[in-house]
Amino acid sequence: MYVGMATLSHVQNSPTIVQYENFMFIERPVISGQPGDLTRIVGQSATFSVVATGPAEGGDLRYQWLHNGLPKSGANQASYTIDYVAEADAGTWSVEVATPPGPC
Repeated sequence: MYVGMATLSHVQNSPTIVQYENFMFIERPVISGQPGDLTRIVGQSATFSVVATGPAEGGDLRYQWLHNGLPKSGANQASYTIDYVAEADAGTWSVEVATPPGPC
């Protein structure tokens, strides 16, 4: 991913000029430990975890856990724990890991 600012100017009958400032390349995070499958009984706890690394210039990683494809409010760390599993917690859990946008 490239992060920075670009300005574009064009005057009729002349070349288009693009000026780039403060651009840097930020690599995507690497997930080295995938969350595993969990089977729990109602009332038990469940913890999902992911291990990811990102480039130093990308800053801290951002995490967002999803339940059946929808973001779970407050679930934005490398691990997410459900203290008391309910039937409503059944389904597909996944996590998005990203580097924050850099300076513009």
